[in-house]
Amino acid sequence: MSVISYLTKGTFSAFPGIALIVIAVIVFSALWGLRRPRGWPNGPVGLPFIGSAFELVRNPHLTMAKYAKKYGPIYSMKIGTRRVVVLNTMDMVKEALVDKANDFAGRMQTQSFDIISEGRNDIVFGEFSKFWQFRRKLGAKTIRKYASGPELERLFQKEALPRLLKAIEEKNEEPFQLKTLIMLTIVNIVGAMCFGKQYDLEDQEFQEIVKVTKNTLDNFGNGLMGDVMPILRHVPTPSVVMARRGVLKWLGIIQKHVDDHMDKFQNDNTNTQDLIDELLKSRTDEATISSGKAYRLDSTNLRQITSNLFGAGLHTTIATLNWCFAFMITHPDVKEKVRREVDEVIGQDRLPALTDRKNMPYCNAVINETLRIRSIAIIIPRCTTCDTAVGGFLLKKGTWVFCNTWKIHMDETVWSKPEEFRPERFLDKHGQLLHKPDNFIPFGMGRRMCLGETLAMNEMFLYLVSLIQRYSFSTPPDGTKPRMQELCEAFIIQCRPYKIVARRRRPLPNNESH
Repeated sequence: MSVISYLTKGTFSAFPGIALIVIAVIVFSALWGLRRPRGWPNGPVGLPFIGSAFELVRNPHLTMAKYAKKYGPIYSMKIGTRRVVVLNTMDMVKEALVDKANDFAGRMQTQSFDIISEGRNDIVFGEFSKFWQFRRKLGAKTIRKYASGPELERLFQKEALPRLLKAIEEKNEEPFQLKTLIMLTIVNIVGAMCFGKQYDLEDQEFQEIVKVTKNTLDNFGNGLMGDVMPILRHVPTPSVVMARRGVLKWLGIIQKHVDDHMDKFQNDNTNTQDLIDELLKSRTDEATISSGKAYRLDSTNLRQITSNLFGAGLHTTIATLNWCFAFMITHPDVKEKVRREVDEVIGQDRLPALTDRKNMPYCNAVINETLRIRSIAIIIPRCTTCDTAVGGFLLKKGTWVFCNTWKIHMDETVWSKPEEFRPERFLDKHGQLLHKPDNFIPFGMGRRMCLGETLAMNEMFLYLVSLIQRYSFSTPPDGTKPRMQELCEAFIIQCRPYKIVARRRRPLPNNESH
């Protein structure tokens, strides 16, 4: 018998045994993977290897809310090979994000986050550290300068609003999608803030920003497979390729403006006119933190922080305003109350100002109720930075933790008939705005609370009252109303596309010009 024949014969005769061993290993791995760590909260078992991942592909907010009803204020689940603890009440979230802020200040390491942040060199996804704290402090200081007061009013009144009104007038009372015009306005505000850029609807860069934003949501969806199954991180699937391509296009837009500013800043480093100038100036100052160690931003940090600050006043504002007008169209009584308050407080002869906010409780309540009933970010994702505990359960360092914002905002034990749109729930018996309720956290809380809260709230107020002052909004002639069933993309609650008609109510205020 030849050597080849002998080896072949031996191989085939051993195959059944090898196959049984392989099958046994796979079965054991599958069963072991379903095992819940000792001391962890109860929760859904899921399927071998994938856990509950498939259930979170569509409407993950509803799936996690369903689990909360079954398993209580805290439960654990498996998403792919990742184990996650989900917090569903304010008591649990406060214990984690406030009482133990540093313990829960980490951000999960995922393929999506790494792609977007170029290896966690930003503020939003950066690893919790002294350098991250420095970047966040710098970002907060920079955005604060432009987020409120005269500077934001100037950008809105003199730059963004005239372009918005021009675009609405060009619709000539024909049905149109408001979301595109909302984006035009907000991009003009944050564009002017970040790098001194203004856009018209036909502007090529604006069109590119719209396209990149949509493609990013489409490509990342509710996460890449490599996020929850690390073994797939290095597999160049079409989703990963398209996601990387979209991020590169976006960062290319940002980098172009950073480069332009760097050239000008070298010639004049005393006159800071926007956020990039402020960041560049910080590189020439002696930047220190509490430890006394100096930090300097490199080119990647500059690009990423600019991207973060741009996004801080963009995505939440656009999505919320789009929902806000959809709810007013479907609730004419709410729209009428907003109009009445605008007319009484501001009238016809001047532009809205941020100082009007304190005198317009109902408009503020409408914005708050929109943020509650359609929580833009359905979860607050965190990661433990050390061994810690929450709700009496011990968690190891590196544990993924989801704070279930959607469940908190739709909790029927806290909010009466939470599925109903009722701005009055944010008003007292005298019609005055209530202090921010404990169970209302649209911008998160703790160490990683959204930097753009003040900016977003001020933008939404100015946008809402300015348009209601000038136009009457209604459904198209065919009577088609917005579909109010939410759509979850990239864990952001989006409003489905709808059209609206705008009719001029009155002449423009005397101090307004195009």
